[in-house]
Amino acid sequence: MYYIENRTKEEAAKYIASRICQDYLEKYATAEEILDHLKEIYIDLNYLEIAKHDYNKLIIKNEDDYYKFITSFLHLAITAAYVITSIFKNFQELCSKSAYILNTIAAAAPRN
Repeated sequence: MYYIENRTKEEAAKYIASRICQDYLEKYATAEEILDHLKEIYIDLNYLEIAKHDYNKLIIKNEDDYYKFITSFLHLAITAAYVITSIFKNFQELCSKSAYILNTIAAAAPRN
């Protein structure tokens, strides 16, 4: 945890410094909590839309470096794939929970 604190600078360091103090009620317990807190603050909520927009604008020209183009393409494709996979996993969890709840309701309902 202290490694992360020492490696952060400026504004990010201010966010985590207050929660590392001994007298703070909700102190960080792990380094993952620090990184999750910083993600909540700094993540761009529109990054999927931005990635789609950048992907649609991605065109290689004769004078462009092929390897830079491929790197950009793969980065945008992986970003989109990760988000889609994450959404699909959340949807699967929702479906399984909903099926369990519906089965429980159906089992408890009086039958005519």
